[in-house]
Parts: sequence; structure tokens; C-alpha cells
Amino acid sequence: MNFNLNEKLLESNVYVISDVHLGDRTNKDNFNQYEHRFIKFLDFVEKDPNYLLVINGDLFEFWQCQHGAIFKEYYDLLKRLINMNSVLIIGNHDIDLLDLLDLPVTFPLKDRLCYELSFMRNGNIFRICHGHEFDKYNTAQNVLFGKIGALFAAWVEMKVGTRIITPRGEKSTEGVLDMILRKCAFFFANIYNSLNPTARQRLKDHGNIDEYEYNLIQYNKANPRLKLVCGHTHESKTIADWYFNCGSWQESEAHYVIIDKIGKAEVIKFM
Repeated sequence: MNFNLNEKLLESNVYVISDVHLGDRTNKDNFNQYEHRFIKFLDFVEKDPNYLLVINGDLFEFWQCQHGAIFKEYYDLLKRLINMNSVLIIGNHDIDLLDLLDLPVTFPLKDRLCYELSFMRNGNIFRICHGHEFDKYNTAQNVLFGKIGALFAAWVEMKVGTRIITPRGEKSTEGVLDMILRKCAFFFANIYNSLNPTARQRLKDHGNIDEYEYNLIQYNKANPRLKLVCGHTHESKTIADWYFNCGSWQESEAHYVIIDKIGKAEVIKFM
């Protein structure tokens, strides 16, 4: 990078977004119709004289689209992100970038890549990571289940389009499918939980929560001083004062997390 990241972390307001999912501008590309909003967000960030932009995983939709097509279609946008000295954290949908970290060469995209980012500010320790680390079906070592779901979603999107009208308004096709799959997985997981003694104890101790959130809570218990900034779930959310999720930029609502100079973090909807 052509700037000192450690110095930048000390002096900047850190803006964190995730799950942009740049695609190939076909029906598989849920970001395409929201690009204008994203450009406005970049304009907004650049008005801050002391900003650092962190893209917290899944900048690219490598599971559904050809890599070359993505770079071709969004070349100008990627060039702007590089010129803004953005930090690119690797997520599960662009996990293919992980091997680039070991290359003994330098080039603009690679120079901005990392798997996670940790720093201290005003006594608070922040860890920015995509969040798939807490999802056993989408870890770096086990992405097969997630890839199968993404490919199925891409097939449906090519048939019916990127948007579906639901009782709660217009939603992305992939988002609706993901919700259905999660609910099905949750249903069968609860059946398993009722039969498994260890899982029964977990439900007794923590209530009817999904495994992902359970893993987050266990992590917080082991690391009580650490504040997590994640993406992955596409749902903007805050848990107490230690978990901040910046949602997704391929839905009708977009959010970001800002960590200011005094170490305060919050999730904000971008209007």
C-alpha cells in the first residue's frame, strides 16, 4: 500500500462495509442496480478528510460469476477503490483471493488484501473479519455447502430475475432463497438439538438461537474485551456493545459501520 496502514488506523474514521458481491451485470448480479448508490457512498466517504475504507469481505461474487467478467465490468469502480487506498478483507465468496497473500510479488489489488484486521483504539480492541469464520458451512476449509447454495440461487436468478415481490416488499431473489434455506436448516437443526444432549444443554442455556449466533456468543465469552465487526449474514445488526454487522450492499437497504477516532462504533443506514 502507498500509505502506512498502522498510522492510518490511528488517525482515521474507519468506515466498514461488506458483501458488495460485484458480479457480471447479468441477472446473477444483485449489485448492478445499486451501483449508483454505492458511488454516492464513496463520494460521502471521501468528504471526510480522515477516512479509511474497509471492505469486509465478499467484494466479489466469484461463486456465481467468471472472475474475468467481474474485473472487466467493474474495472472503473475497482480502480477507484484502489485509488482510495481501500483495505480489502477476504470473505467466503471471494476466498479464491486467499492464495494471493502468499505470492512474493506486489500489484495494486494484492497490496490491499488481508484476511482480517485488528487494532486498538482508546482502549477498545477491534477485530474486523468477514464473519464466515463462525459459520461451519462457509469456513475457508469448508465452502462446498455455501457454493452449492450460491450456484442454485444463480440458476433461479437467471430464470426469474434478481428481485422478488414479497409480503414485506421487494427483496433480492438470492436473499429470499438464502432466508428459506436458513429457516429450513434451522428447523432441522432444532430437531437434531432436541435429540442431542449437548445441543439440548445449549438450548437450555441460551434459548432458541441459531448456531451462528451461538458461536458468536461463545467467542465473546472467550474474548470479552474484543469488539467484532462482521458481515456475511447480509443482516445489519448490533449485539450489546461488542458485535457490529454492516449488512449487505446488494439489497434495497445498505448499512455501514463507522469506528470514530475515540473508539465508538455504530451501525448506520446509508440514505
